[in-house]
Amino acid sequence: MKVDLAALNAFPDIMNKEQMRIACHISKRTALFLLQYNLIPNETSGKKTRCYRIKKSDVISFILDREINPEKYIAPQDWYRYGNKVVKPYKIRIVPDVSIDDPRFRAYYEKKLNSLPDVFDVPTAAAFTGYNNRTVHSWIRCNKLKALSVRYKYMIPKSYFLDWVCSEEYNATNRKSKAHINMLWEISDSFKDPPERSKRNRTGKSRRRWSGRNGTVPSSPRRRCWHISGRYSNGSIRSRSAM
Repeated sequence: MKVDLAALNAFPDIMNKEQMRIACHISKRTALFLLQYNLIPNETSGKKTRCYRIKKSDVISFILDREINPEKYIAPQDWYRYGNKVVKPYKIRIVPDVSIDDPRFRAYYEKKLNSLPDVFDVPTAAAFTGYNNRTVHSWIRCNKLKALSVRYKYMIPKSYFLDWVCSEEYNATNRKSKAHINMLWEISDSFKDPPERSKRNRTGKSRRRWSGRNGTVPSSPRRRCWHISGRYSNGSIRSRSAM
């Protein structure tokens, strides 16, 4: 996740827990884990509430280090337990660095969307991106994703949807879905140069087959010869071995 300095300027140099979790886009439970285990340096006043003081520089260092070492900040298995209910936290996944300006980026999504109709509904868009219907509706209401209102429901043209998934704002989402990240990894792998082909495949020519007198491969490399056979004009078979 890139550090948005403009957004962090709105926070004070010394933050409390609520300000820190908003800046890091994490839950209250995750913020409590990071502070209690001192994964983010902080000062505690000893009070029951509003007891944490966190420097903005330490918050920025945490955001940068989380991208490199996400496994360092994974909470214990039973940390997200509310009574008898276990709530699964958001899993931090590594996202590849892909340039959306590359023409192959848009070509990948064009090929991926070939199986979809020219106009589709919100559940189809949600299934493709891996986000829920509520998220897709919020994109439409905020005018991020263009859609048509048909009989009290939204219908999304494929061309508008393609522009959205190839936009910088969509790919800068902090908490990306698993399907979104998998597509980015597929694009990243497709950007890599293919392995160099062998000389035979590059030229398209086959190699000579070295064989013995009876057409078999000799056991000794010294007995290799090129076997040439043909027919005379009267139909009899001729055979010659070039030693």
